[in-house]
Formats: sequence, C-alpha cells, structure tokens
Amino acid sequence: MSNPSARPIPSQSRSRDRVERLLDSAAAVFAETGYESATTNAIAERAGVSIGSLYRYFPDKQAMLRALAERHLGQVRALYDRLLNEDAVYLPLPVLIDRLVDPFLALYLETPAYAHLLLASDGCADIAAATSCSEKETIDRLASLFRRVFPKLGQERSRLVAATCKASVRAMIATASAKDHPADRRSLVAEMKRMLRVYLESLAEK
Repeated sequence: MSNPSARPIPSQSRSRDRVERLLDSAAAVFAETGYESATTNAIAERAGVSIGSLYRYFPDKQAMLRALAERHLGQVRALYDRLLNEDAVYLPLPVLIDRLVDPFLALYLETPAYAHLLLASDGCADIAAATSCSEKETIDRLASLFRRVFPKLGQERSRLVAATCKASVRAMIATASAKDHPADRRSLVAEMKRMLRVYLESLAEK
C-alpha cells in the first residue's frame, strides 16, 4: 500500500528512530482517544517533539494512520508467511483453528492501536481506506488456504468462507478486548473456536 501524502523520510538512523517514535505515539493516542478525536498536537506532545518536527515527516494524522496501517500489514504478512505454510493443509482442524486464531488474537490484544484500526473501520472512512489492503490480503490468503483444505470449494465460495471466518474472529477480538479477567477471555475464545470448528467441519462434509 503506497503512502503518497507522507513526507520523504531521510535514511539516517536518528530520523528513522524519530519516525518510529512518532508512529508509536500516534498508535497510543489513537488507541486512547480514538482516531477521530486524536490531534497532531497530542501526538507530538506524546512523542516529546515539536509540532513542526512532526510535520517534517507527516503532513497530517491521515498520513500517520496510513503509515501505521502499513506497519501493521507488514506484521500480519510475517505471521501469514510463518503460519499459513504448506503444512497447514495437513493439520487437524482444531490445530489449524488455533494457528489461525491465537497469534492474531495475541497481536491485537497486545497492541491496542491495531485493535482500534480493526474494529473502527466500519465507522470511519479514513480507517477503512487505510486498512483496505490488509482486509483484502486477509481474505485472499484465507480463501487460498480454504481451497487447499477443502478442494471442493470454488473460488467464490472460498472467499465467502474466508470473509465469514474473518468476521467471526473480528467479533471475538472485540468481545475479548472487553473482558478484564483472563479466565473469561479464555472461555469466550474457546466457545468461538468451537463455533468455527463446527462451521468448517460442515464444509468437509460436502
């Protein structure tokens, strides 16, 4: 995903470190106040830099949002590459579901800004636009996996199954994020995994 409105970022180590600090601060502010309420002044203050320094790298908070979405997409791609390898096709279904759910659930629970990007995309046009590449790649990767696991699925149906599983995991993340007690969260995730297992087992029967 290109980021045409971001300023060119110098290659010097100090500049790269400052950009990362600005993005970390933007992530914290977006998660705490919500993207729409966040301001570049608050982000600059959180990063301990002047507003002019922020504008040297990012013209507005939309550019910071897109940069964060790109960084997140890189993390998600790395997870996909590691988890959705050739052996995934041969895993027992409960193990495959664990592999599809657990690392991504941990990523979102440990990184509130990414949970905010995931869960707020329906109500915010900027977030929807920034995360559209990630959304599409998730569906593409899952659909490809499901066509290999369930060879009778056609391309259109496999994308529908992928979208259904993604929506279920998204709902799981939203509900799990609101659980204060780890035991309650584990119980919820276990129930959601049972639901996914029954759904996917029905595909194997066709």
